[in-house]
Amino acid sequence: MGEKKEFIAVDICKLFWALVVVAVHLLPMADVWPESLFWFNQIFGRIAVPYYFVASGYFLAGKLNDKRAVRQQVFHLTSLYGVYTLLHLNLIIKDFKMAGTDIYNIVTELLFLGSYVHLWYLLALILGIVILYFIVQRFKEDTGKIVLIAVVIYVFGTLGNAYSPLMDKVPVYNVMMNAYLDLFKTTRNGIFMGVPFLTMGYIMKKREILGNGKPYLVLLALLLMTVEVYTVKHVLGLESASMYFILPLVVYACYSWSLSIRIHIKYKEFGVVCRKVSFLVYALHMFVHKNLGHYVYYRVNSLGYYIIIVGSTMIAALVIIWLSKYKYFKWLRYLY
Repeated sequence: MGEKKEFIAVDICKLFWALVVVAVHLLPMADVWPESLFWFNQIFGRIAVPYYFVASGYFLAGKLNDKRAVRQQVFHLTSLYGVYTLLHLNLIIKDFKMAGTDIYNIVTELLFLGSYVHLWYLLALILGIVILYFIVQRFKEDTGKIVLIAVVIYVFGTLGNAYSPLMDKVPVYNVMMNAYLDLFKTTRNGIFMGVPFLTMGYIMKKREILGNGKPYLVLLALLLMTVEVYTVKHVLGLESASMYFILPLVVYACYSWSLSIRIHIKYKEFGVVCRKVSFLVYALHMFVHKNLGHYVYYRVNSLGYYIIIVGSTMIAALVIIWLSKYKYFKWLRYLY
């Protein structure tokens, strides 16, 4: 019963972070407070997906010694990636045509980057789970070595992301990273981001960290990250990055705090709905934006547009969840 209370809060937080992801893509404050966009995107916008990774690692921890369970999870995620790639296919083809992308880049983007702007998360999750599974199989209960591997991976990736202006001057590192980027296109993927944050969730579960976070720790971590973001922008001259050294501390503080929030078990079903809606909002918002957006984009300001797209996507998500309970619409479950 106690664990269920903790998980309800996590499910609610997932929905919150899904709305943050939509905000990063739609820029709701562009008309109202444009100066806030950089800070919102580079701080809150960078927490959302890592939070999902940590949650996945936390709930997969008990399955990483079960090859069949891992295979089922990977198959489920691969199916989701395929379904949403088909759903966005007309948009994907349009973007490839506009960019004049050659066959090699089309194949590598579909396999390693992501078929559409937000679908990289599914690919990253698949790759991260597979890699973490093999790491866990190799080192078993030696969590110290597992953590060390995750730290080394994250540091290497962050150096090539937020600190790339410095590392571009290091020949050996630059050659290695460029070879990697030729295939994977970005450091924000299942290796450099997925594995470390999945590992964080895995370790938190293995060590039975069920929620000892405090709000002030979240605020302190956010303050430290703000300092790092400011430094990267004004000292290194980088306007945008996906990975920062303080980011894992922020995500850990946020996830640990969400585990500590007490919500009565009677709200369990509400939590389940939030979890399903959070994924559907994440997966469908660009489809709604691209297909519905042009009807309302020039009629409202950026904040109004965000509210309309989010509202429409959430309604669609709730309808999908409701219809999928019935016999003839069970196929809708393939969307989540």
